[in-house]
Amino acid sequence: MNPTAEPPTPMPGFSEGLAGSVRGLLYLNQHPALWRFAIWPTLLNAVISGLVLVVMVVGVITLIAWRVTHFDGGDWWAVMLEVLIALGLVVLALGVTLAVFWLAQGVLMGHFYSRLAAKVEEQLGIDPREIEEVSFRYQVIDAVIDTTLLLAALLGFLVLQLIPIIGTVIGLVGWVYANGYILGRDVMDHPLKLRGWRRARRRAFGWQHRGVVVGLGLVVFLLNFLPLVGAMLQTTTVVGAVLLHREMQRGAVADV
Repeated sequence: MNPTAEPPTPMPGFSEGLAGSVRGLLYLNQHPALWRFAIWPTLLNAVISGLVLVVMVVGVITLIAWRVTHFDGGDWWAVMLEVLIALGLVVLALGVTLAVFWLAQGVLMGHFYSRLAAKVEEQLGIDPREIEEVSFRYQVIDAVIDTTLLLAALLGFLVLQLIPIIGTVIGLVGWVYANGYILGRDVMDHPLKLRGWRRARRRAFGWQHRGVVVGLGLVVFLLNFLPLVGAMLQTTTVVGAVLLHREMQRGAVADV
């Protein structure tokens, strides 16, 4: 940050994170030449998310149908237990689907996202010599680690389902928050990787700015279930992350 410049008024980080995909879309529309770098990850994302969504729907229907078929009825406690089990199975199906999808994204699309982020950075004025190319091997390692964290969070919060009522609420809210943080951190990693930041430094940055990160991630989490529009907006979220990182450097976003 330029010490002689008056710092801009900070904006709430969480709300800025929520608006990241829209800001990225507006930026791409203002710079249409960048769309040629955004079209490939968008199309690939649409194909992958469409296939995964079909598998998820079939899996959820199969799980619920199996539970209904094997339900013998009983008093209200048995009915409540059955509902909780069905909800847990749905959450499990959603979580596994999301993890598989994110692994496919990280492995197959990380290169395209990094390339798009680099082009946006160059347009914003970064010296191309400062940009480090992210290797495919590094993308795969990061994707596997983040997918493992997603599954660990899912299993941990599923254990809370054993606690009647309150466990379901806490488990569901906690799982959504954990997904938002992990997914948002992964998106925010793109401008950081281009600067050669190692994983430990990126994780510290993500925790420091977790309001922005969770805002970004919650949008990504929801977009995973919108095959076509979601694919495009996930791509624009990468652009939004680059813009947000620039504003963080200037002190324009306060993580509150």
